[in-house]
Amino acid sequence: MGAVMETTAMESTPRPAAFASAGQPDPVIEAQSLTKYYGRDRGIEDVTFTVHRGEIFGLLGPNGSGKTTTLRVLLNFVRPTRGRVTVFGCEPWCWRAARDRQRIGYLPGELVLPEHDTGAWLLDFYAQLSRTPPVLRAEVCELLKLSASELRRPVRKYSRGQRQKLGLVQALQHNPELLLLDEPTTALDPLAQEALYRLLFELKQRGTTIVFSSHVLGEVLRLCDRVAVLKEGKLATVFEVSSFLLEAPRLVFLRFAEDAARVALAQVSWCEFVREEPPWSVYRVAPKDLPVLLQLLSRLAVADLRIESAAQQALLELYRSSSEGGA
Repeated sequence: MGAVMETTAMESTPRPAAFASAGQPDPVIEAQSLTKYYGRDRGIEDVTFTVHRGEIFGLLGPNGSGKTTTLRVLLNFVRPTRGRVTVFGCEPWCWRAARDRQRIGYLPGELVLPEHDTGAWLLDFYAQLSRTPPVLRAEVCELLKLSASELRRPVRKYSRGQRQKLGLVQALQHNPELLLLDEPTTALDPLAQEALYRLLFELKQRGTTIVFSSHVLGEVLRLCDRVAVLKEGKLATVFEVSSFLLEAPRLVFLRFAEDAARVALAQVSWCEFVREEPPWSVYRVAPKDLPVLLQLLSRLAVADLRIESAAQQALLELYRSSSEGGA
């Protein structure tokens, strides 16, 4: 495992094929009623989930929701107050876990690096700590555009984005079976984010299991097979992304040629007006009603239309409703 020190304190890339849950592959991570308190403060409480081999599993929530605490328990950085968790079939604090950590790559959310060492020296140091050869170092550096000249510079001269890239390389360079990423796109520019997405999709195709922690709704919908939503240390819900995207409402953007068409559409109860976004009028419909709406529009004076998914808005509403429900 990458040994980065940690403080204790839409689409140019297509989605990969959805994770095939049929047959339920062997779980890499199993957490049952996982709870961690820091004194009287709740880190997480009664969190239950399973991560299967070869999937990208998302942990979604704002800062303070329990994502980082969950990852720290998985790595035995902190012990749970109660509950049970296994990684590769054993508890993180058992004797076998030390050996299994060589199979794990980790990027902490709060990345602390020695300031006076070069990037290359640190990558060699982390490879020695994990006792695994850095077989993917060159590939990852090339994809993330972290050059040899940059690696020869001391870390104190790195930008935030370069530091994040270095952290990603140390997590990935030994080709881990399990990758734990805490807010990995922080400080990355859009091109570097795209490169990371492509890299994670490729690793998934190779069989790597990835836990991807983020507070960005669109990011988890794009990358993940399943997502656990955390709120104030509690598990709000776990859902399969492919099903969620299929069932998410559609936003229909219409530009009317005549006002009569707008009036006619106002009589349709299952087609909800959302907003005016000149020159467009925006409506929301359920996926099952979209074919009927298109038939209706073919008989109306509509100059133009476009259709988008409202998945991000639906996820935000799900998140809010779960939170208000006390989850």
